[in-house]
Amino acid sequence: MPYVPDADAPGVSEYRTQIKSSLHGLSIEQMPHEKVIATVDETSRQFRVLVLKTTMTIPYSSVFIRLDCKYWSADAEKRLRARMR
Repeated sequence: MPYVPDADAPGVSEYRTQIKSSLHGLSIEQMPHEKVIATVDETSRQFRVLVLKTTMTIPYSSVFIRLDCKYWSADAEKRLRARMR
């Protein structure tokens, strides 16, 4: 989506702004569609995945939200994994 211009997809710039604002500073990872689908497929083998579809027609604008637990930070998880090696 970062490369899609408003000339080809009217409203895409505003949509990008809305997403960034809605996520309140959370990290955003952009990846090719094929990688997103592979990640969802892999995750669905271990967890239940909820898919919500809309009627939006802006190309390359899919948003996938991966929820993590908030009682443990990503840094704490990395340190634990490093100690386990």
